[in-house]
Amino acid sequence: EHNKFIKLPSMNLIKVPYQLFKLNGLEEINLSFNEITDLNYFSSILFKLTLDYNKMKNNITIPETIRQFSCESNDISSLTLNNQTHISASYNKLTSINGIIDNLSCININNNEFKDLNFTTNINLKCLLCSNNKLTFFPDLTNSIKYLTSLDISSNQIKGSLDISMFNKLKNFNCTANMITD
Repeated sequence: EHNKFIKLPSMNLIKVPYQLFKLNGLEEINLSFNEITDLNYFSSILFKLTLDYNKMKNNITIPETIRQFSCESNDISSLTLNNQTHISASYNKLTSINGIIDNLSCININNNEFKDLNFTTNINLKCLLCSNNKLTFFPDLTNSIKYLTSLDISSNQIKGSLDISMFNKLKNFNCTANMITD
């Protein structure tokens, strides 16, 4: 029997213990509430890595061996993706997302410092949560029309009119606390 999930919260870890890399069949690691500062040493193939409430800052590059990544409540200013499918990065200082975003289906970047977002190359996006940022215009989601089911752009600085009629699958939509006229 393999351990598929390891949870090591609040252990004052400054890096991922190298012994974890030797575990066969490990799919998910949760290292929330530790002292981890970066991912430069990370080399394991994982389905999901959770590093919420750590000490990560500046630009973080997520290794391509990780499919889903969560880094909520850190001090990250920029994320570089490598074909991840799910990202949860709320409560950081994010101003940009770079790298390969084509397979991204769900992203939570609420409570950051984004002034604009560009998901024009992404056709798989189903969920975009970007409330409480500094957006001044509606993100270009033209290529995501086919699958988008959840969109939260509330509490930004978006002005003007907004037409969401083309989003046929949209089930959850929040645009409150903006300056939308129509």
